[in-house]
Amino acid sequence: MPGQDANMKNCNLLLLILAFSFIFLLYFFMPATAQAEPGGQCIVCHSREDTMPGLYKEYLSSKHSKEGITCIDCHGAVKGSPSAFKHYNEFISIIVSPNKCKRCHEIEVLQFNESAHYRARELVTKGFGAYFLNHIAGSPHFRENRLKEAPGTNGCLRCHGSDIRMNPKKPGHPTPDTWPNSGIGRKNPDGSTGNCAACHERHEFSIAQARRPESCANCHNREGGDPQYEAYTTSRHGKTYYSETDQMNLNSEEWIAGKDYFAAPTCATCHMSATINMKATHNINERLDWNTLLQHTNALAVKEKCGLPFDIDYDQPKVKSERRANMENVCLACHSSIFTNNFFDQYISEVEYFKEKRLVPGKQLFLAATKVYEAVEGDGYQFFTHSLDYTWWGMCNGNTKAAHSGAAMMSPGLVEQGNGDVASAWYTGFIPQVYGLMKEYEGDKDVGEEVKKAVKELKRVYHKLKKEPLYGPWPYFKEE
Repeated sequence: MPGQDANMKNCNLLLLILAFSFIFLLYFFMPATAQAEPGGQCIVCHSREDTMPGLYKEYLSSKHSKEGITCIDCHGAVKGSPSAFKHYNEFISIIVSPNKCKRCHEIEVLQFNESAHYRARELVTKGFGAYFLNHIAGSPHFRENRLKEAPGTNGCLRCHGSDIRMNPKKPGHPTPDTWPNSGIGRKNPDGSTGNCAACHERHEFSIAQARRPESCANCHNREGGDPQYEAYTTSRHGKTYYSETDQMNLNSEEWIAGKDYFAAPTCATCHMSATINMKATHNINERLDWNTLLQHTNALAVKEKCGLPFDIDYDQPKVKSERRANMENVCLACHSSIFTNNFFDQYISEVEYFKEKRLVPGKQLFLAATKVYEAVEGDGYQFFTHSLDYTWWGMCNGNTKAAHSGAAMMSPGLVEQGNGDVASAWYTGFIPQVYGLMKEYEGDKDVGEEVKKAVKELKRVYHKLKKEPLYGPWPYFKEE
C-alpha cells in the first residue's frame, strides 16, 4: 500500500542516516593516532570483529597510541628489505625488531646489547647448547626430517630466540619453524638481535606489566631449568609483593625503589629498575655479582667438552666488586647496611658450599670418567650417550640452580630441596656410576693400553677424593 511503502522508505532513509552518522562519529572520535595516515588505514580494518580486534584494543590503551605512534611507524618497511611485503598500499613487516624501537629508545637498546639477554640465543646455538639441540633434542632418527626442529622450536628457542628465516616462496612470510617466536635473543631478518616484546608484550607495551614478576616467569621457571620465579614466589619478598600488589605503584614513570614504592621488590626492582642513586638499566649484567656459580654449574665440565659461546667475566675481581655494589645499592633502599652485608655473607656461604663440596671433586671425577669413555670408544665416542652424562648434567643444572636461586632470594624451602636433590643424585647416581665404570674395565685384560691408563687415573682420583674428609666417605652404596 502507498502508506506502507512511504513508511518503509522513511525507515530505510533513517537507517542510512544512522549508519553514516555512526561512521562520522567513529572517525572524529577515534584517537588522533588512528586517523593519522597511513596508520589510520590499519585501524579501519583491524577494529573489525573479524580482523584481529584484540590488537586494535591493546594499541588504543597504549602509550604509543596517546603519543601519536602509528602502526606504520613500527610495522612500516622499505621495499626490498628481507621481511617486507606489500599490504594494500604500504610495504610492511610482520617482524618488529630493536632497530625500530631504537629510533625512540636508543639508550635502552644499547644497554640491552651489552647484556646476557642479548646473547641468550648463543647459549643454545653454540657450544654445549648446540650439542644439546643437535644430539638430544634432535635425535639422529629425525636429523633429516622436519620434526628434528620440534623440541627446539617449542622449547629452548621460545625463550632463547630463533633465527627467523623468510619463506622464499612467500615474500614477507617467516617460515613456520622459526616464527612465531618471542625469544629475547632472537635473530631478526634485518640483522638485529633481540625482541623487546619478550618483556613488553605487544601491542600495549605496558611498563607495569614488565615490572611484574609474572613477566619474567615465562622463561625463568623451574620447568625450563631456571627456578628463579619459584624462588621469588616462595620468598619473603614474593609473599609481601603478592599481598601488597596494590601498593606497588607499578605505573609510576620513574618507579624508584624506596621513593615511589616500598612494599616489596620485584625481579625488575633488583635487576633493572631505578634506585635513588642509580638509573634504570636494560643491561641485567650490571648487578650480577652472584652469577659466577650459575655459569660454572651450567657449564661445569661441559665447558671443556663443548666450549661456551662467549667469555665469562664474572670472576674478575673488579667486575665482581662493581656489580655487587650495584646490587647492594638496591637492597639499601629498604634495608640497613648490616642487614645487607650479612645477607650477602649468608648467600656466598651457599655458593662456596656447593663449589667445595660438589663442584671441585665432581668435575675431577667426571673428566676422568670421560677419558675412559673416550679411550674405550675411540672415534665413535659421543657426549651425552651415557647415563653418567645425564646424571651429571641434571645434578649440576636444575638441582643446583634451585639451591642457588633459593639462597639468592631467601627461599629456604628451595635451598633445602636443591641441596637435597644434589645430594641424592651424588650418592645414588653419580658416585655409583663412576665406581661402576671403574670396576667394569679395571680387571679386563682385553682392553688396550689407553683404556688401562684412563681407568688407572680414574681409580686414583676416585680413591684420593674419597679419603678427603670434605668429600668422602661415600657410604650409600656397597663397593664390591
